[in-house]
Amino acid sequence: MLGSIEGFVGDEHQRWLKIAGGPKAEVLDATARTLTLSPSSIAVEMGCFVGYTAIRLGWRFGYKAKAAPTPDRGHKPSSVSAEFDAIHVCIARHHIDMARLSEHAEVWPGHVPWITPRFVELFGELGVGFTFMDHKGTRFHLDLADCRALRAFAAGAHLLCDNVLKPGAPEYLWAHHRSSRTRSTSVPSGCPAALPLGSAVVWMLHEFMEPEAEDWMSLLDCTGDASR
Repeated sequence: MLGSIEGFVGDEHQRWLKIAGGPKAEVLDATARTLTLSPSSIAVEMGCFVGYTAIRLGWRFGYKAKAAPTPDRGHKPSSVSAEFDAIHVCIARHHIDMARLSEHAEVWPGHVPWITPRFVELFGELGVGFTFMDHKGTRFHLDLADCRALRAFAAGAHLLCDNVLKPGAPEYLWAHHRSSRTRSTSVPSGCPAALPLGSAVVWMLHEFMEPEAEDWMSLLDCTGDASR
C-alpha cells in the first residue's frame, strides 16, 4: 500500500500529494524502532492526510509489535490519527483497510485541540508513548502544551514533528530547541539509536521526490513530562 502511494507521488504532475516518505520515513522508522509501547500506551498522529504515515505507525507499533512476546493489548488500537478533513478521513481509512491494518490503526475525525482530551479520556494519563505532528506548524507549540497540561505523555515518550522549516513551526522550535542539548544533523547518519533523556535533535533533509526542497524534522524527548 505504501508503495502504491509513493508510486502515485512519483509522477511529477502529482507532487501536490505531500507524504513523509524517503528520508522522512527513515527518520520516523528509526525513531519508532527505539520505542516499545506498553500495553496501556498508544502512538498518536496529528494530521493524517491520506493515511501514509498512519499505515507505518500501525505496522510498526501494531502488526510488527504483535509478533513480539509482549502482553496482549486487547482490542485497543496501537495508533490513532486525528484528521480534520472528512474526505481525507475516508481516504485514510480506506488505505488502512487495504493494508489490512484496521485492527491496529484508527483515524478519528476532528480538530486536533478537540480530540486531544479524548486521548486521555480513553487511554488515561501518561498513555501516549509516541506522537507525530504533521498538521499545522503554527499550532505545534499549542498542541504540545495541551498534551502536557493533560499529562498525556508516558514515561520515555518521544515527539516527532514534520515540516518545521517549511511551512514552518517557529514558535515550537524557539520554545523547545534552544537549549544547549539541541543539535542539528543530516540523514541518514544522524538517525540515533536512542535519544538522550531531555534532549532534542533537528534533522535537515529534503521532501520526498524533491531533492531541491529542504525541510527539517524535529525530535523531542518528553520523558520529563511524565513526572509533572
